[in-house]
Amino acid sequence: MNDLDGMEEIIDEFLTEAFDNLEFLAENIIDLEQKRDDKELLDTIFRNIHTLKGSAGFLGLDPVALLAHKVEDILNKFRKNEIVIDSISVDIILESIDYLDKMLTAVKKSEKVEKAPEKLFDKLSEISEKEKSSDKEVLKDSNFQFQLVEEQDSKEVVEFDNSIFEGESGELINDFIIETDELLEKLDISLIDLSEKPGDLDILNEIFRYVHTIKGTGSFLGFDQLTSMTHVAEDLLNLLRKNELTLTDEIMDELLKFNDMLKILLGDIADKNIIKRDIEYIVQNLVALKDGEKVTKQKEIILASPPEEIKTVNGENEIKAPEPKEEIDQTGDRKKNSADHTIRVDVRRLENLLNLVGELVLTRNKLQKVTETILQYYDENDLLEKLVNVNSEISHISSNIQSAVMKTRMTPIGKVFNKFPRLVRDLARQTGKEIELIIEGAETELDRTLVEEISDPLVHLIRNSCDHGVELPKKRVESGKPAKGFVKIFAKQEGDSIIIGISDDGNGIDPKIILKKAIEKGIVNEQDGKKLSDKDIVNLIFAAGFSTAEKVSNISGRGVGMDVVKTNIAKLNGVIEIDSIPGQGSTFFIRLPLTLAIIKVLMIEIGSEVLAIPINSVVEITNLTDGIVKKVNQKDMFILRDQVYPLVWLDRIFKYSSENKGLGKYVIIVISGEKKYGFVVDSINEGQAEIVIKQLGDFMPHVSGIAGGTITGDGRIRLIIDVQEVVQIDSGVLR
Repeated sequence: MNDLDGMEEIIDEFLTEAFDNLEFLAENIIDLEQKRDDKELLDTIFRNIHTLKGSAGFLGLDPVALLAHKVEDILNKFRKNEIVIDSISVDIILESIDYLDKMLTAVKKSEKVEKAPEKLFDKLSEISEKEKSSDKEVLKDSNFQFQLVEEQDSKEVVEFDNSIFEGESGELINDFIIETDELLEKLDISLIDLSEKPGDLDILNEIFRYVHTIKGTGSFLGFDQLTSMTHVAEDLLNLLRKNELTLTDEIMDELLKFNDMLKILLGDIADKNIIKRDIEYIVQNLVALKDGEKVTKQKEIILASPPEEIKTVNGENEIKAPEPKEEIDQTGDRKKNSADHTIRVDVRRLENLLNLVGELVLTRNKLQKVTETILQYYDENDLLEKLVNVNSEISHISSNIQSAVMKTRMTPIGKVFNKFPRLVRDLARQTGKEIELIIEGAETELDRTLVEEISDPLVHLIRNSCDHGVELPKKRVESGKPAKGFVKIFAKQEGDSIIIGISDDGNGIDPKIILKKAIEKGIVNEQDGKKLSDKDIVNLIFAAGFSTAEKVSNISGRGVGMDVVKTNIAKLNGVIEIDSIPGQGSTFFIRLPLTLAIIKVLMIEIGSEVLAIPINSVVEITNLTDGIVKKVNQKDMFILRDQVYPLVWLDRIFKYSSENKGLGKYVIIVISGEKKYGFVVDSINEGQAEIVIKQLGDFMPHVSGIAGGTITGDGRIRLIIDVQEVVQIDSGVLR
């Protein structure tokens, strides 16, 4: 790695993009196994591995570039239909992606990057050398048929001055290729949308603008075939916009064929290989439809691969992100492109910004406190009124800044979900099951810290669904179910919380089996077990040491139980619930706060100390005298409206002296996991407050039962209670 000294920023950017590419590849290779005729998907996968190879080669990471090159070769043969996509090939490509991930991790750790084992290269070579499939293989599309054929001798190569691909004109053409490739993607989507909503003028206008933009730039650069074809299509679209022509299936078919031919022409330009294509039949058909006549000439289209998005840097081709362009409509007006503008920012900078915002919020709170104090001692006058107004403005602005910065920490949960198609596919193959993974709500955003921490619990739950939930195909068919089962993972926002669900249509959880296992393992005795409801019995799977696995396997029953899942979720101030019907399936619901950085708390007092309890753990506040306190097995229990809550005396947990001996005390009903407890406190201090969580720091050892601290408006430090740990301390699990 010495060769890369002084290139830290470039390496960091490369690794960020490379790991994203590998995540994308792993997910989409699995999709390709199910959608083997999806040429667009295959081309996208090819471009990703091509990008990885090129960037690694530029940085001198030869082992990475070599392995990526071998995978790229196979994908290219898939594209050319020279070899068939099958499960064995997908397995070996996934194995290669895993090894690429291992190499990149070594780069990240500044370790030596080892070349992939020869055995892996041998496997890749075996795939590459498989017998070629027929060049005449026919692919079916929704409306018409495409055929892959060999290049024909009759093609006429246009005499084109290759110097236009160099210098400033070369840069213009590169920009044109990038922009047009993007427009053709949008054109594909919009044409399909239009076929479903033929009267939608907004979609028609979008399509018209895309074609108009391509025509204008193509004409400027002298691409005559592309220009003549888009000109006729533009005329046809204009008649549709003006309602002088009605969209029919026949018109839609020809527009789709026109779009495919545009891709072919653009591919020729990207390859610097200008060929005179037979576009006359497309032009004739578009003209005929424009004139209200029937299409007379039909011809199959030779599909071309989408062009690479390139730019020239120091004589080398590299992938380039498209620059924002302006679109010009028919009137000559310019319209800003709505493409997203994003930049990469070091996470440490965001964390520093969040800390500064935290200081701003604390200073705002201090200013409010000082203003309140002044108003208590002085009569109102113009100066004080101005102070109050300024204080209000600062409060409003700082709240907006706080909200904006918090949004920078939010990231789609799809970052975690994208790992699961590969996981489910591997588990299905290992167990001999047929399992479809359904993902919903991947765009749901939550705090990046939560995204990182929730990954392992979700992996464990999905493993359980695949291993214990979904049955083998034969058993499913015998019980009247389809042979293929499903595992579904979804996410949605509800208020200040995120709900994540993992469900399957498998065995479900049988309370009788759970109770039997729990009694065998000594988790409950037989007498107590008879008193439990089915829901309580099902929740026994969260007990430490509980497992229904008869033997340890690589999938589940590996000594990591559901109690660990529950504990990890509780550490994130979350709760987990189960909804299961024997024979029909199970759903695990996880509720998490949106963020862990700034939270709402309830300020409470114990003796002379003020502490904070996260508000999302609080269910109810009541007086100790509103209920009845009884001893059950040497434990204080609080009975309120026929509900029984174990009492936790916080003064005893934290060893604070309290003058209040009972009558004036409050009980805060809190939820930890699936169970509710009564936290006994002396009084409610200032009610609810929004606080910035501060870690206690390395200089201070971990304090049991404390999650962190905060600074209040009067400048005092207040500790935040860790509800889960307090419950564990009280029950003797932690000491």
